[in-house]
Amino acid sequence: LCPYMSALPKPVHPNCTLVLHPQPGSNEGLAAWVSMIVQGHLLTRQNGCGLKFDYGPNIDVSSLIVPYRKLDSSTAWEDQVSNWLIPPNYDCGKLSHCYVHSTATVRITGLGNAFRRYTYETPNYRYAYVGLNSRFNETLYEPIKTKLVGFDVKLGAACSLGLLFHPSPDIVKYEPTFYSNLLPTLRDERTLVLAVYIRSGFADVATAAENRGENATDSIVKGHARGHMEDSVACAVALEEDMVSQDTGGKYGRVVWMVVSDSPTVKDHLADEYGGKHLQAPTRSIPRQILHTTAKGMHTRPKRGPSTADFAAGFLDWYLLAESDVVVTTGGIYSFGAVAAIRTARPLYSAISAGAKENRIKKGLQCQGVSCHCVKTYDASDEMARLMVAGASK
Repeated sequence: LCPYMSALPKPVHPNCTLVLHPQPGSNEGLAAWVSMIVQGHLLTRQNGCGLKFDYGPNIDVSSLIVPYRKLDSSTAWEDQVSNWLIPPNYDCGKLSHCYVHSTATVRITGLGNAFRRYTYETPNYRYAYVGLNSRFNETLYEPIKTKLVGFDVKLGAACSLGLLFHPSPDIVKYEPTFYSNLLPTLRDERTLVLAVYIRSGFADVATAAENRGENATDSIVKGHARGHMEDSVACAVALEEDMVSQDTGGKYGRVVWMVVSDSPTVKDHLADEYGGKHLQAPTRSIPRQILHTTAKGMHTRPKRGPSTADFAAGFLDWYLLAESDVVVTTGGIYSFGAVAAIRTARPLYSAISAGAKENRIKKGLQCQGVSCHCVKTYDASDEMARLMVAGASK
């Protein structure tokens, strides 16, 4: 994805390091944290400084992910750049040219000269492709190409996240079937995988109840939340029908929906209603299977003081969303599904609300197929194709 990352720049100062923590007391969760990490990585790969990060003092991130290392990596320099784990008793304040940052957006103006003088601003991907009408201006980050020659803003997050970490063997503590079932199923080349993210609002209800010392009841969602579910399902069904109808060569032997939601009841409901069905392809019938994790939908926001198990549940859902062919996300301003899609540069579709579809029909416009139910808000297929052609020509 990123040949421009193969060469490491010399550090502008010996042992300069950027340390990233989520802001204590913040309401921003996992999507904001991931976006911050990507910004930090793109900055430190411009000036050669080291990067370290965590999710706060009470979260054992290394039980979920471990630093990515090249098989031939042996230099202390590359170890500094690649090993983002924060050692015990690490005190950035006692080190020269060590900078700590803890807000959701990383700006070079808030860092020292090692960044202000030697780097260009990097994209905050959190809301880059969220909503039906993204206002993300990719041209603002053209200057980065003077430091990272060949940098592509659409693939920037996928590049950084792919180089930073991969799942830890210990991740099975939190999802026992991660390696034995979930990943093999989602990565099966003969399986068409649609990731469906539905934000029900139960996480907010559960957090409020937790603050009162009560347990929240997770029932089938109503009102706007039910609308989110139905809109996302309509988008997924339309995409599924379109993709299966084009499978004239018999590539797919089954369809899998990887359902992610902050509501366990929503996941169970979709498994009951949509699992076990068969779809008609041009030459055969294809079964549909519904997968989901055991996550209970608890918030990972630092203000709540989440446990490692809470963080693990959110991280697993986020990670698995991107192990798909396409991602469908609840419309509106929710960034969790969007930030997941860009981890592997998967096409992202935002569901169109029932009200918007009704307005379209009232205006006499047609409402059928994928365009009636979804809007594609992120697609890096052209960029990926160019990379493949460039790689094949070498």
